[in-house]
Amino acid sequence: MAASYAVVARDGRVASDRIADVGRLAALAAWRLTQGVYRFDPVVREALCATPVPGDIGHDLLLRLPEWCVYLETPGMTWMKQPLQGVFVHLEFDANDHTPELRLVADTEAGLLPLPLHLGPWPLLESIRRVSTAPAKRAMLSPGAVQAGAPLEILQSEVEPVISLVLHLCAHADRIRDGARRPGRPQPKPTKKGPRLFAAEKATTWTIGPFTD
Repeated sequence: MAASYAVVARDGRVASDRIADVGRLAALAAWRLTQGVYRFDPVVREALCATPVPGDIGHDLLLRLPEWCVYLETPGMTWMKQPLQGVFVHLEFDANDHTPELRLVADTEAGLLPLPLHLGPWPLLESIRRVSTAPAKRAMLSPGAVQAGAPLEILQSEVEPVISLVLHLCAHADRIRDGARRPGRPQPKPTKKGPRLFAAEKATTWTIGPFTD
């Protein structure tokens, strides 16, 4: 996020109408290195979307994201009453307040809408409340990510199915494969100027089906 802030900033500061671009750029920069697209079996997706997220969001489990940033396909789902095509998902650690975060960037017809969620020993609704009431965090939201004056429970109802998909993905990350291929973190390659990370040549689609033992 700090690197993305530096890119968006002018004279060391980011204008208030550009701050959401930091969230967009951070997600895209992390995703382009592996370009993993995760497609859920329709039956599995429907069951997960109907499953509430109990208690706090398990941030230990979230550390098992198969790539630095993943893109989840979300056909038939909505985000603040807009069709949701997919969601970029990655983790972040706020060095200013030492807060771990789950970063979502919703891919909607209105554009990419960032939503940071504070992780801690509290339920999802509290994570949303902390973002919506903290001026520094609310500034990171793009218009449309949270409707002005709308009850936070409305946003929770839209975000909760996405969180269920993310948690399922993390819980079964070590079982995702296509033949011998498996998703993984980007690996630096040696160059004359030292190790460097390069963007993936193309996107790779991974299918999340019903896992059986």
